[in-house]
Amino acid sequence: MADSDWSVSYRVLRLIAQSVRHPTEDTVVEPRPPLGGGNGGPQLRKPPRHRIVVSSHFKLIFLTITGLTVLSMIGSVVISWAWDHPTANQQSVFEGFGWVWKVGFGAIVGLLGGKAV
Repeated sequence: MADSDWSVSYRVLRLIAQSVRHPTEDTVVEPRPPLGGGNGGPQLRKPPRHRIVVSSHFKLIFLTITGLTVLSMIGSVVISWAWDHPTANQQSVFEGFGWVWKVGFGAIVGLLGGKAV
């Protein structure tokens, strides 16, 4: 992987960790410092990356969407085990749960991608 790929992954993980640890506080996620050559070796200079400012509103929205997504995934699994031969209404509920977790997953990826890149 390229260094920029690791940097985006690092920022996404830091963003998730800060959202869970301090959901009601604004947070600044600093970019990871570039890897240097150590022991007096050559050090590559890269332009500094921008800092990510994560507001408490963003964190609460992220946690809400994540919670709804996880609950709908669990609900989908539970009702698929509970209903061997679902009626038409039960099938509609199952499809609704499926739609919610699919849209929720897309929203999570979009929120994290938009914030980390």
